[in-house]
Amino acid sequence: MYGFSKETHETAERIIRDEIFCCDSSLVDELCRIDFLHWEDIQNLQCSHCEGLDDSDCDYCGGNGYQEPFEWWRVSSYLCEKLNLRGEPIIDNDYGQWWGRTCTGQSIILDGTIQQIVESTR
Repeated sequence: MYGFSKETHETAERIIRDEIFCCDSSLVDELCRIDFLHWEDIQNLQCSHCEGLDDSDCDYCGGNGYQEPFEWWRVSSYLCEKLNLRGEPIIDNDYGQWWGRTCTGQSIILDGTIQQIVESTR
């Protein structure tokens, strides 16, 4: 359970199952390529996590001041709101909501963002 309680793990599994619908990375990339979506449409792209830190000390943006989404996931409006409050990159428009996940290569259950959302809902 990766250092979290059984209850936290089970709640994270429920959020992933019920609030994350599918990976839409190819769709969002294509919509940007054809100028349907623009960088200005992405909320929280500028890093808010490094306030008060030396730029190079920020784990979220690597010191460049901007978060880089590696994956795009279609999410519920509930989860989109929670992600927005955490300063995660999101797209929220008339066509849906997407989370710009800034890490890749590991299961979402291991993503600290999801674990922190679970912990904050208690």
